Amino acid sequence: LGGLAAGLALVATAAAIGKKIVELAISVADAQSEFMKATGASREFASSISGLTQDVRAFGASTKEVNAAMQTLFKSTTDFTMMSRQTRDEMTRNSAALAQLGVSNEDFARGSQIAIKAMGQTGIQAAATQREIAALAMDIGVAPQQMASDFATAGPQLAKFGSDGVRAFKDLAVAAKVT
Repeated sequence: LGGLAAGLALVATAAAIGKKIVELAISVADAQSEFMKATGASREFASSISGLTQDVRAFGASTKEVNAAMQTLFKSTTDFTMMSRQTRDEMTRNSAALAQLGVSNEDFARGSQIAIKAMGQTGIQAAATQREIAALAMDIGVAPQQMASDFATAGPQLAKFGSDGVRAFKDLAVAAKVT
């Protein structure tokens, strides 16, 4: 009798896991279709959503959040469509991760655009810059979403500093917090 109960429990667990796998597959397929409809991108381009969903689940992001991050980058970061898949995936992964800290996809995309176009960074460097800004915000006791918004908004002024724009922004953020 004990063996039968254990067997039934195992079957129930396997069924629950199977159901979750099917739900995830449907969610990913829906997100890919939505992405293609919203952007006009190819199926190959949208196929990144599947792998990215697996990556970002570790920090609590969902397929829907990956889709939103990728759509925003596609529409707001001009070089995004010309980047390698690896670079696009890195940027999307970072945008979805920082969204878990409250940083909007729009601010991430605008900040990345500034870092790439005005400061001469690559997409991977721009994603790293966004992470550094969020980390600095937490270190000095400022909300990451506020700091990301400030960076995105200050873009035209920071562009004057060229490749030193990120350092100038960080120095100003620290000075503002201290005073």
